[in-house]
Amino acid sequence: MSKLELLNISKDFGTVRVVHDFTLTVEEGEFVVLVGPSGCGKSTMLRIVAGLEDITSGELRIDGHLANEWTPVKRGVSMVFQSYALYPNMTVAKNMAFGLEQARLPRKEIRKRVAAVAETLKLEPLMNRRPSQLSGGQSQRVAIGRAIVRDPGVFLFDEPLSNLDAELRVHMRVELAALHQRLQKTMIYVTHDQVEAMTLADRIVVINAGRIEQIGTPLEIYNSPRNMFVARFVGSPRMNFFPGKLGSDARVQIPGGQIRLSGDVGEHMPREVIVGIRPEHLEVCSTDDADIVGEVTLSEQLGGESNVYVLIGGEPEPVIIRQPGQTTAKAGDAVGVRASAHLAHLFHKDTGACLAPSDSFAEPR
Repeated sequence: MSKLELLNISKDFGTVRVVHDFTLTVEEGEFVVLVGPSGCGKSTMLRIVAGLEDITSGELRIDGHLANEWTPVKRGVSMVFQSYALYPNMTVAKNMAFGLEQARLPRKEIRKRVAAVAETLKLEPLMNRRPSQLSGGQSQRVAIGRAIVRDPGVFLFDEPLSNLDAELRVHMRVELAALHQRLQKTMIYVTHDQVEAMTLADRIVVINAGRIEQIGTPLEIYNSPRNMFVARFVGSPRMNFFPGKLGSDARVQIPGGQIRLSGDVGEHMPREVIVGIRPEHLEVCSTDDADIVGEVTLSEQLGGESNVYVLIGGEPEPVIIRQPGQTTAKAGDAVGVRASAHLAHLFHKDTGACLAPSDSFAEPR
């Protein structure tokens, strides 16, 4: 296992800076996920760790040693690419053994390692096939096996599941989580899929435009987002946002109604804010019992749960409400919306910074 330290790393391509002052410590055996929209710099950071991109400024340390100039082999990392990158003219067994052969390991040791990894990933029936004879999931397992067989200190995954169908993605997520439990190796995983980030990570690093927005455990990121970008990006469906005006009695006027916060908002709080509430913290109710009144534009029946989209107060974007089970609401219905006000977040209307997380308004115990 290896400990990684990325200290004030920046990366320029010509005159364009794509990574800005990136600082992160990845402990031995930790599973860290870099998440963010396409083009935010997360894959570039992975390639920097792998030694496939030079560092413009800053330091990369592996187990305390400065590694900026180390070759990829010396860094002791293995990378699994989005495209699998298997050799088409080689069998599965040969693909997995090739790196060890290049390192001139004894044949007996190579066979032993390949056989052990094949058993772990249930690849034994496929060992004599070529990549063209494999499914997407099988190809991905071979790519992961090729990385494992080298016994690296650090595994790097660059969106490895993005080419798989939905069912297979879920299956491979479970396999990757189980693999980390067995190997206890340091892993850095890049994705734009926040579901993968939430389910796999010990810690999540949310990146936007080459800058770290927030680092934390999945539930820290979800429950206490530092700003509107994090709140919007992490969570599916995304968090709802309303323009709001705070009153002295802790009531917040929002389009279509008002909600009363459970705690004291304080004198320092600006009067104009953005209120954020996650879809599962809203519920459809009768208009008589509602905090907000609106009109249904769409109902998504997902079987075990439902998403109801409601236009309120002339806002251009509908509010999303996630309900357990099934719903009878349909487009055109006038409905009420009730909020779990103690689970609301307040954000600065200009900067997007979180002014008060939901636990500031916790209900009295």
